Amino acid sequence: VYNSTPDTNIYVKFVQDARDYVTNGKVECTKHVRYISHFLSGQALVFYNTTVSRSHMEWSLKRFFWGIFDYCFPKDFHNIQRGEFKRSYQGSLTVREYAYELVVYFEILGNVSDVKQVDKLWNGLCKDIQSELWKTYLDPKSSSWDEVLEVAKIIEKAN
Repeated sequence: VYNSTPDTNIYVKFVQDARDYVTNGKVECTKHVRYISHFLSGQALVFYNTTVSRSHMEWSLKRFFWGIFDYCFPKDFHNIQRGEFKRSYQGSLTVREYAYELVVYFEILGNVSDVKQVDKLWNGLCKDIQSELWKTYLDPKSSSWDEVLEVAKIIEKAN
């Protein structure tokens, strides 16, 4: 149940679980939003009841999730997240922790292409890991997210 807490980790987990629920349950597209509404409380439920319920069949999941986000999070949250995203680097995080942090940003910010996701992962990793990635013949412009992530975790473990 999403309880309207303006916490990106809780929100992203809800979105991922909701998508899995309607996909794995083979719920008709026109019923996605209605089924997911059963897992809302607080301001998210108020948003559904006041804005969506009468026309729920016309709402896509993407539009619905953005609506919940805009209703439950502070108005300037996207701008704050964009700034934090631009400044984010691995630092003291593990490769896995940094990658998860990026995934949360990608979900919140939306519209980050696969190429830009790989580029942000690669260029945000510690310089020694980046150097080792080049030695494995990977490239931030042609390698996939999964390739870069897996090799970076192996490099981290070896160091």
